[in-house]
Amino acid sequence: MRKNRALINTLSSILLQITIIICGLIIPKRIIMVFGSDVNGIITSITKFLSLIILMESGFGVVIKSLLFKPIANKDTKQVEKILKASEKMMKLLEENGGGYSVKVLEIEPVPLKAETKKCGKWKLSDEVKDAVLSMFV
Repeated sequence: MRKNRALINTLSSILLQITIIICGLIIPKRIIMVFGSDVNGIITSITKFLSLIILMESGFGVVIKSLLFKPIANKDTKQVEKILKASEKMMKLLEENGGGYSVKVLEIEPVPLKAETKKCGKWKLSDEVKDAVLSMFV
């Protein structure tokens, strides 16, 4: 039973990776064909940045959890509070930097978004889009 689950997990993980590779080859070409390379560049930039944020956030989470084991086991609430305060400061710093990056991308990149595209006609970065992106970090 355990071997079957491990095999199913392994096969599904391999299938997921193959799907991601295929989509990574097809989707950028379609985006470039439909919207142009400017939009593809913006999407790639934002995707890479969000991947970095997720990687950093998950790294902090693991470190914070490991730091909390001993104080929780010893019921040392003061040490737990110190660790949580420090982690809160780090997360806020991460959020501020993420929000700052998003604002800079939105300030610099709207010009290419005004370009004519094949299917969408003319479109530009609206205030609603800016507000939606900024609300993710506030």
